[in-house]
Amino acid sequence: MPVLATLPSVERQPYLEIVRSAGGEVVPVIEVPTPANKTSREGHWLYRCKKQQELLDTPMHLVEMDLFSTGLPTGAFSEEARAEPPAHRYLSWVYRGPERRRFEVYPISLSKRLPRMRIPLKEPDPDMVLDMQAVLDRYYENGGYADLIHYRCPPSAPLSPEEAAWMDGLLRGKGFR
Repeated sequence: MPVLATLPSVERQPYLEIVRSAGGEVVPVIEVPTPANKTSREGHWLYRCKKQQELLDTPMHLVEMDLFSTGLPTGAFSEEARAEPPAHRYLSWVYRGPERRRFEVYPISLSKRLPRMRIPLKEPDPDMVLDMQAVLDRYYENGGYADLIHYRCPPSAPLSPEEAAWMDGLLRGKGFR
């Protein structure tokens, strides 16, 4: 008789690589830290000390889009930078391969459109522009999230009074409340 075994579930860690057509070289890696990277000490350590550091030790560009407002910070800006970003709910970073000590930070508020980010490519190619809002909108539509998200329930992340009022107005305007 066979013995039945079950593999442990593994949370999918999304990322995107932009590959140069001539030679197949990965130019930037675009990381989207997951709740596991932010809420569990082990997941945070594995992301920050292993995956992120391995990428930062290469000449490759790294783009991080942290769209989870709770949990431990994942970007270097949150702990080591000498400047404070303006008020924000989310942060995204662009680390350019040869300039690791200087990087771009995109502070994102909840009530504003997600930004268009400059994504570095390999010289002599100019930066490309990634419209984060368009990507998220497409992901939302294709994933059927309108049917999966319970808009009448309060969100799991705490909101400021201003954010709560903005969100309530938005959801009422769309007929969700």
